[in-house]
Amino acid sequence: MSCIQDGFQISEQAVQTIQEAETGGGRVIAVGTTAAQAWSRLWIEAGRLTAQSGETRLFIIQFHSRLWMCC
Repeated sequence: MSCIQDGFQISEQAVQTIQEAETGGGRVIAVGTTAAQAWSRLWIEAGRLTAQSGETRLFIIQFHSRLWMCC
């Protein structure tokens, strides 16, 4: 098992765009493990999406001949 740290940055403009989409009934989809982890971490810690930067950790586990990724 290995751990990869990956940085993220969510700008105030990105937060406003996401909030506008959600308010208007649109959907916002996080693409990629870092984006999904950053977004979920912010919701868990702050209860809302806020502009900030930080790091996420991705654990990669090799199971037989396949790779499994866990957050």
